[in-house]
Amino acid sequence: MEDAGKVEYNFEPVDISRLLEDSLLDTIFVVEEKDILVEKIIPDSLPLINGDEEKLTDMFTVLIDDAIRFTPPKGKLTIKIDAEEDDLHIMVKDSGPGIPEKLIPHMFQRFYEIGASIKQSYEGLESGLYICKKIVDAHKGSIQIESKIGAGTEVHVWLPRISGSSKNRNIQK
Repeated sequence: MEDAGKVEYNFEPVDISRLLEDSLLDTIFVVEEKDILVEKIIPDSLPLINGDEEKLTDMFTVLIDDAIRFTPPKGKLTIKIDAEEDDLHIMVKDSGPGIPEKLIPHMFQRFYEIGASIKQSYEGLESGLYICKKIVDAHKGSIQIESKIGAGTEVHVWLPRISGSSKNRNIQK
């Protein structure tokens, strides 16, 4: 029973852009239903990371689902990947109402009791982000939230890249 609650990871070289595309594809019906404009800024050639495909896909699905949930009809969702010196920087941005600044430090906690007046709007968000943080931590990366009321929310994830690796891709535009 020692391993109860322990999550197993299967690390291998992973193309993050493909996982993001797969996660976005899983949400396409809601995107179309809400008539959300999706802007993808993903370079043709990105380094690989050492990661667990299934866990990273779960994480991106949570981040994209949350962004879609808070994006109003005819709003905009932006997904951007940058290759930085040691990391891949993934940003998921919505055009929703934003998160109150006082809540941001608590968003990665497993459970956080928020006031009844805002509970309905943000309920469940923190537990999904808690799981995302656990996945990012297991990959030796970092995650943070930037948000302004009325200006949407950006979730930033940095994952260490495999040095010297690059994956060429053809993107349909």
